Amino acid sequence: MVSNVSQTESVPGHLLDLSERVVEAAADPRYVTLKDMWTRHNRLEKVAKTPVYVCLKRGTEANANPVTWSELIPYETRISTDPLELDIEVQLWQKLYKHDHIPDDEVLVPTIWKPGSTSCWQFR
Repeated sequence: MVSNVSQTESVPGHLLDLSERVVEAAADPRYVTLKDMWTRHNRLEKVAKTPVYVCLKRGTEANANPVTWSELIPYETRISTDPLELDIEVQLWQKLYKHDHIPDDEVLVPTIWKPGSTSCWQFR
């Protein structure tokens, strides 16, 4: 399930700024090409190259790797103190870090996962 987040809701300014940067990054034309490549690959059609995905598990759950992310996105750079806001902030920083520094074939989607849920929010 995807819920849309509008700016009329009470969202801290730094999270709005980060979400705007994620939406802008997700609009990069390279992601259209990558999405098409993944679609053809998953349909078992021929693709020019096999898609590559660098898996740096996100989040703070037991299967994630918070040590890696704490080195890439130091605690000192985080602004939020509320647990929900902090989780959202980290997810946004993770997307931006991957967009800027890890040139794999993952498609950047402007969504974040709601902590403790199986649904996500989509930014517009």
